[in-house]
Amino acid sequence: MIESVGELPEKWQEKWSSMRTQEPMEPTGYDLQQWLEETYFDDQKAARLTRDEMKHIGTSIRRLLHLDPSARCTAKGVLQDKWLQDV
Repeated sequence: MIESVGELPEKWQEKWSSMRTQEPMEPTGYDLQQWLEETYFDDQKAARLTRDEMKHIGTSIRRLLHLDPSARCTAKGVLQDKWLQDV
C-alpha cells in the first residue's frame, strides 16, 4: 500500500513504526500499476484500453488513495483531469 500511495504523513509515522514490529504480511510483489496491467491485459478478453491509458488510470487511482486526506484528490478533481477530458 505504501508503495502505491507514497509516504505516510508525519503524524502517522510512530504508529507505522510500531506496526512494523508485528508479524509482516506476505508481500504481493506488485505495485498498483503492475497489478492493474496484469489484471487487465493478462485476461482472455480483448483489451479496450492501451497501456498508456492504464498508466493514466493508475495515476488517477493513486491520487484518490493518498492516506492524508488533505493531500488526497477529490473525485471531482480526478474527473477534471485533462486526460479524462480528452478521452
